[in-house]
Formats: sequence, structure tokens, C-alpha cells
Amino acid sequence: MAKRIPSVSWVHLVVFGAYLLAIAGSLALVPILPERFPIHFNITGQPDDYSSPLFGALFMPLLGLLGVGLASMAPRWDRKSGERRRFYTTCSRPC
Repeated sequence: MAKRIPSVSWVHLVVFGAYLLAIAGSLALVPILPERFPIHFNITGQPDDYSSPLFGALFMPLLGLLGVGLASMAPRWDRKSGERRRFYTTCSRPC
């Protein structure tokens, strides 16, 4: 029997769409951000590292989008999904 690859769930698609909206919103805000965008702060709360406004606005939404993409692809990379399914159906019955 051919191995069935699970499809991406609707929850992943909704989260993916939310991250796309966050990226669009970030791009809309880039023109009003300061020239030096603070990205790191010392223990007293003073900025000690800066980046460009484009990087500052897009880094976190793109990182989240990468995480959602990896989470949605993880079931396709699971080599033992059939064994786990068989184990859980066997052990879920009362003894």
C-alpha cells in the first residue's frame, strides 16, 4: 500500500495567512521607521546595536513564517508515523 502524505491542515494555512499579513504590515511601516533601528539593548535598557529599518521590521515575521513552514512540513519527514499510529491504537484500549 502506498504511503499517504498528510496534507497541510487549515490551521497552518490560517497562521500562514496571518504571518503574510504581518509581513505586509511591516513593509507598510518601513518608511516611518528611524534610520537606525535598535535591535539589541544592554542591561540598563540603552540600545547598543542597530540595523536597517527593513531588517528590523521583517526579521521576526519572516522567522515566524519559517517556523510555521517547518511545523507544517514535519509530518512529511516523520519516518515512523505508521509505527506510532499502530502503537497508539494498540495502547489506547483498556487492558
